[in-house]
Amino acid sequence: MATTRRIPECERLMGAMIPADGGTRLRLRDRAWSRVASDAGSGTVLGLAVLAVVCFATYVGMARVQQVLTVRQVSTAADLAALAAAQATVDPCARAGAVAAANGAGLTGCWHQGVDVAVEVSAPMPELTAGLLQSFGLPIPSIVARSRAGYPSSS
Repeated sequence: MATTRRIPECERLMGAMIPADGGTRLRLRDRAWSRVASDAGSGTVLGLAVLAVVCFATYVGMARVQQVLTVRQVSTAADLAALAAAQATVDPCARAGAVAAANGAGLTGCWHQGVDVAVEVSAPMPELTAGLLQSFGLPIPSIVARSRAGYPSSS
């Protein structure tokens, strides 16, 4: 332990003890502030950096989960729209559009020949994913799914 020397004016003002070798480490008594060498506060900065990385990773993970759920929703909407259009007796594309809209997607294409129907539906990118793409300056595509219903092809 380093020997200390008393400095009357410091003791009088804040009760300080300074090492005899003239170092910068101060031990302050009572209610005075303490000052340690150059690494003071580095734990706070490191903690904030780790917290920022964890928050960003959570945001990216949530955006990815939302995108996967939307892709599955659009795929389901395409399958149901194709099945409904294949069973429709009048205007299968109108029926496919109504079913796609009821499932949160929009009909972008419909082809039918007899009972064979092919549909294409799309939905906008989820908000979190769109915000993430936009923050990196990337284009925001819509989510597209295609489905076919009818008799199996005889090839």
